[in-house]
Amino acid sequence: MKEAQKIRQKSIQENKKELDQLYEKLINLNFEKETGRLKKVHQIKQAKKQIARLLTIIQEEENKEKK
Repeated sequence: MKEAQKIRQKSIQENKKELDQLYEKLINLNFEKETGRLKKVHQIKQAKKQIARLLTIIQEEENKEKK
């Protein structure tokens, strides 16, 4: 819960920038997994959860602005 509160305190632009960085990180993690260099496979799941969390909060904030 604390992590979601931290995300909500940031602006939408900051969250979108972080989202782009997480997508790049996820691509790199998947590449490392396929090449056999990734030892901590759970990082992929963590990145996906963080992306989903960011997308949800960005969507909520954008819906608030429309009203």
